[in-house]
Amino acid sequence: LDLALFYYDLLDALGLESAHVVGHSLGGLVAAEMAALDRRYVRKLVLVDALGFWRDDVPVLDFFAAPPDELADALFHDKESPGAQRAQALPSAREELAEALIGRMQALAAAGKFIWPIPDKGLKRRIHRIQAPTLIVWGASDGVVPPVYAEEFRSRIPGSRVVILDRSGHLPMAEQPEEFAAVVTAFLQEE
Repeated sequence: LDLALFYYDLLDALGLESAHVVGHSLGGLVAAEMAALDRRYVRKLVLVDALGFWRDDVPVLDFFAAPPDELADALFHDKESPGAQRAQALPSAREELAEALIGRMQALAAAGKFIWPIPDKGLKRRIHRIQAPTLIVWGASDGVVPPVYAEEFRSRIPGSRVVILDRSGHLPMAEQPEEFAAVVTAFLQEE
């Protein structure tokens, strides 16, 4: 909720009454909260492999504790694909590598404050309030937040629709960038 409020303040500071909001993973949770809490700010909503719910029968991967190989398998349809390799690339220079690794640890630590131990922070009690036209985009091979969660979001957001992208996992924008961009752009340009 604090992140949603922060983004309202940001939009206010920028002088924007509303915006199209696209959120991935934790960002998807924040985007959904923004759309549910104050409908005025979100014109259109795109949720990409979003966190926010929990199902005991299909749990979200504990990516804080997953070994690197298991995490890579969960993140990508094909961890050897060019898109996956770009997303996983680290600098070769020692100082830049150290900075990148520290940055990743800091990002995980910050995310943990909002979604650990499970990413269900009560969105299900508010999500019915979303009125913005909503597109839900999911990677067919997402091993972090399995594709059944796309239907969880669709069933709770009136009028929303789902697009499942083949040959992509949790990062469809990295594995299928052209297809991802085309789907999102077409939705945002619809009248």
